[in-house]
Amino acid sequence: MVFLFLGINVFNAVAQISLHVETPGTLSQMIAENRKHQIKELTLTGKINSVDICFIREMCGANVNNYETKGQLEKLNLEGVEIISGGQYFLRVEKIDRFITDGNTIPPYLFMKCKQLKELILPSNIFTIDSKAFAWTELTSITIPPSVTKFGDNVFSPGLKEMKISNATPPAISNKTFLSADQGTVFDQKECTLHVPKGSRDAYWLTWGFDNIVEEE
Repeated sequence: MVFLFLGINVFNAVAQISLHVETPGTLSQMIAENRKHQIKELTLTGKINSVDICFIREMCGANVNNYETKGQLEKLNLEGVEIISGGQYFLRVEKIDRFITDGNTIPPYLFMKCKQLKELILPSNIFTIDSKAFAWTELTSITIPPSVTKFGDNVFSPGLKEMKISNATPPAISNKTFLSADQGTVFDQKECTLHVPKGSRDAYWLTWGFDNIVEEE
């Protein structure tokens, strides 16, 4: 009995799961209620909507009303995911603003207060990352696909240490993109290493203001 108990705890601590969501809104049917708070690494492919985002948020530590959950999800890979418009509200802010997914967009507040989430790989077909998408989220690493051409305001929290972006042309930013939503503090580009395609360092240095820029093949 002791052996079984220890075995379960080891699995809980290192659970790595890969799933394909064929029908948007069905992720919760693929993960039992007593398992969703035990997964630390999740890779998804297929199609998801706001219903699935609600479930993912709970896995990352925050529910639709921004209350803390027991979720432990730290690493989320959405590279092979297509975000579909529709579903239910995935977040309510001050009981007034309600947010829902919009195709090919990372909508506002998508992972707001999902404090367990540390590493995120975004879908490969995303065009826009909207305002405060990762506000009050403890992200340390994010991978952004080459399809992204625009960032909104207050996108990042101060703790980000590594950003990987595959677009040789720097996406458009506002003068508030790197102004953190956390108490109005400035996201410190000096504390974050920016990985960019070979030959694009100067363009990012000029327009994004980062000091630590690494070119990669």
